[in-house]
Amino acid sequence: MQLECVITPTPASRRTKSQLQRELEAFRSRAERQDRDEGSGSRSNSPTGQSGVDVDGASASAFVPFMVADAVSAPLFVPVLTPASEGIGAGLQAQASPSISTRSNNLQSSTSQNQAIEPLTISQLFDGQDVAGRKIQDCFNLFFSLYAPFLPIFNNAVISPNQSFAQSPFLSWVIVYIGSRHYAGDPTLLERLAAKINSMAFAALEKRNNPMQTIQGILLLCQWPTPVDTMHRGISLVLAGAALHLAMVVGLHVTGVGQDFARTILNRNKFDRDNRRMLWRQCCITCYIIGLAEGIMPSGLNDALDLPVQSEGDDGGSGCELDSPQETKVHLKLCEIMICATEALKKAHSGSDSKSSSSLLSCISLFDTQLTKAALQVQTTVDSIYYQCYRLYLLAYHFLVDAASRKPEGFLSLYVVACNLVNTVCQRSEAEESVAKIAPAFIQKTIVLASCTILKIHRSELAPHLDLEAGEQAYFASIVFSREGSIQNNDLCARGATIFSQLWNSQKIFRGKDGKLDSLSSRISSRLSTSVVFDCLWWWRQEFGGSGNPYENRRQAQVTSSMANTNDISLEQRAADATSSGNTDALDAQQTAPLTDEPFVDFDWDISLNLNEWPL
Repeated sequence: MQLECVITPTPASRRTKSQLQRELEAFRSRAERQDRDEGSGSRSNSPTGQSGVDVDGASASAFVPFMVADAVSAPLFVPVLTPASEGIGAGLQAQASPSISTRSNNLQSSTSQNQAIEPLTISQLFDGQDVAGRKIQDCFNLFFSLYAPFLPIFNNAVISPNQSFAQSPFLSWVIVYIGSRHYAGDPTLLERLAAKINSMAFAALEKRNNPMQTIQGILLLCQWPTPVDTMHRGISLVLAGAALHLAMVVGLHVTGVGQDFARTILNRNKFDRDNRRMLWRQCCITCYIIGLAEGIMPSGLNDALDLPVQSEGDDGGSGCELDSPQETKVHLKLCEIMICATEALKKAHSGSDSKSSSSLLSCISLFDTQLTKAALQVQTTVDSIYYQCYRLYLLAYHFLVDAASRKPEGFLSLYVVACNLVNTVCQRSEAEESVAKIAPAFIQKTIVLASCTILKIHRSELAPHLDLEAGEQAYFASIVFSREGSIQNNDLCARGATIFSQLWNSQKIFRGKDGKLDSLSSRISSRLSTSVVFDCLWWWRQEFGGSGNPYENRRQAQVTSSMANTNDISLEQRAADATSSGNTDALDAQQTAPLTDEPFVDFDWDISLNLNEWPL
């Protein structure tokens, strides 16, 4: 067989990138025109064509405008930090295709058509600037593959960006903002969105057109807030409280009677009720953990996760079963235990005397046992991380125990838990994404607590009994974690890495004026288990920020005042007063007044007010 090789004189040159881009835009335009020419009749038969209008936005169709699909089998942490190509986009669309069981052949055929012809993501305007549909789709893919497992509020729904923007632009831009936090396709997108997203949240609260989607978007902003350079500028706790109260306004806190809080007739189906219950639980959990990380306990959450029994008007369904495949019974149980533990520890801590310290130690031991028992059912990586975070917050109360009542074994357990938590979130294979880049703010702040814990115990008299090298490696890993979690120059994560690097090299931290080292005490005790974090920050301000020690001045003033009051009383007067029981009680109360920081701030002070005595 003879072969003939022919070389053309003018070979066809490869198309340039601009030519390919123009062809792609032309293809998108033709696909959009073809989709519009099909008419509204065929789309009205498909689940995506259904819509509901509710003045209060509490209808089922307004809350869940997306088709429910089976769980996508994919690793939890997948590095998808580059723009999706044509092949990758097709694969993601195939995974996200609806697989809900249909009721008729017509519905199956229409669903197959939607799978075969998936409309491309439409570009959107944000603050007068156009955001390409490709970038929006990439950010949506990043969010649902990496971030969504930490906050199960979508009931495993497959969300189309086009449908999402049609229902709630605020929620859609929040999803794009979170997906853009480490998006390499457009590093400028994050800065553009972060500058306006909080204003959109407050505007959505004011309008209340779609309260369900507004609650979802606010909960996401609480977990992945906009970058700030100082802690007092964060508004996560404010937004969490707003989401919780908005949920109460639309009746999520009372299962089965949502109609009582709506102005129009609701679609009373089990799927809608399950979503309402799920969203209420996530509101309570988010509000609690955001407050826990800030050292503030929101009042009235001790029974918030237990919804009342459904009313007679409800048409069935149990309120105790899980409503989302992403929700796990273990996480709900762990959070419920921690809420009860925080309430009990807040009441047990009323000073630095031995009696309150004994109660504090008993509560720590009791709830630690409950957490450990509940954690035996942990199956997912996310639940394992949350369990270790909760246990760290619980055992950190050992720093608030009186020095005479401290138990060394409690600090040893605390040291191990802190090291294990840092190692868990920092360990990853080459095929997994860094947890630091996708972790919610609660986990990031918990790593800060772990760093302070390791630093304090590492510098204490317990050092000979510790694995110092393991603690040092965990501490340095937490610094790397903070650097990787930074999304903007000089934000909290970036500053935290610098602060804790300086604290580790400091030789003055935890030392008094007499040079005595006391690292197991905390000058602050009113910020729950995060009191040690704020204590370490004040040590840093004293040495590196040029600030004084406000707690030393206050303690000295209290000591001086107490000594002055004691010296003004003569021995004869004390002997005379000792014969009177009333004066004796007053003297004892004066002499035994605690000189430590105030106990936990409690909102029960107004319960004792007798309004009947007030003139009307």
